[in-house]
Amino acid sequence: MAKKRYQTAQNHLRNVTELGEMFDLNRDTVRKRLSAKCIQPFAKHRGVNVYIVREAAEAIIEYELREALHL
Repeated sequence: MAKKRYQTAQNHLRNVTELGEMFDLNRDTVRKRLSAKCIQPFAKHRGVNVYIVREAAEAIIEYELREALHL
């Protein structure tokens, strides 16, 4: 998957805690999903890594679907 950076990306940034709340996952699980797909933080906001929601969501959903299909 090609990495694209969008001009409006800064409008759609969330930290690990916020991503966990969006997907009803704990922070450790979110971190594992992001690292499994080599998703890097977009920036740091007030000392906390923030991720582009679209990239993070794709990684989390893809991982969850792959796990569900192996059941």
